[in-house]
Amino acid sequence: MSVYAVRLKTQLLTQDCLNVFFYRTPNPGSLEGTASDLNSFFNTSVVAGLKPRVAIGVAFIELYTYDLFFPTNINTQALSGAGSGSGDVMSPFNAYAVRSNRASRAIRRGQKRFPGVIEADVINGVIQVVSLWAGLLATMASPIVGGSSTYTPVIVKRVPYTTSQGTPAYRLPETIAEYQAFDVTSWALNQRVSTQNSRKIPFL
Repeated sequence: MSVYAVRLKTQLLTQDCLNVFFYRTPNPGSLEGTASDLNSFFNTSVVAGLKPRVAIGVAFIELYTYDLFFPTNINTQALSGAGSGSGDVMSPFNAYAVRSNRASRAIRRGQKRFPGVIEADVINGVIQVVSLWAGLLATMASPIVGGSSTYTPVIVKRVPYTTSQGTPAYRLPETIAEYQAFDVTSWALNQRVSTQNSRKIPFL
C-alpha cells in the first residue's frame, strides 16, 4: 500500500496557504501508483473544482506529493491560474472551512480551510452558497482513478511521541506497522466563515 500526502499550496495577498490531503492505494505492503500520477489527476479534479469557488485573487502555486512509506516516490508539480469566483475578496485569514466525515469515530474529522472568501457569498458571517460547493465536495470524497492505480481519500491518524525536550507531540506514521487511517465518506462545508487567528499561519 502506498499512502500519499498531497500538499496544495495557494497564495492570497502574499500569504502562503497550505492544505494537505491523504490518499491510499488498495494493496498493503506494495508500492502502487506514482506521486506524479496522483498529482496530475488531483489537479484536473480537485484543483479544477476549487478554482471557481474561491476569489480571483487566489493564486494556485504548487502540488507537492510524497509517499509516506516509499520515500523516493515523490513529485512536485507547478500550478498555474487563479481562483475565478467573482467579487471582492475577504482578508487571507478568512477561509471556507470544510470537514470530512468518516465511517468510524475512532479518529477525529479532517478539516481543510481554503482562502479567497468572496464577500458577496457571506451575510453576517454565514455562507450563502453552500449548494454551490456540492460538486467539489463530492469530488474530494471520491477515489481518484489514475493512470496506474486507484487513490482513495483517507484521514491518517497521527502517532503520539515525546520530543527530545520531553514535550508530547504527534507525527505522521513512518512505517506500515504504525499506519492507521479511515476512509473519508463525505465532506461538508461549514456554514460559517472560519476567522480564527490561527488561520493566519499556513493551513494544514
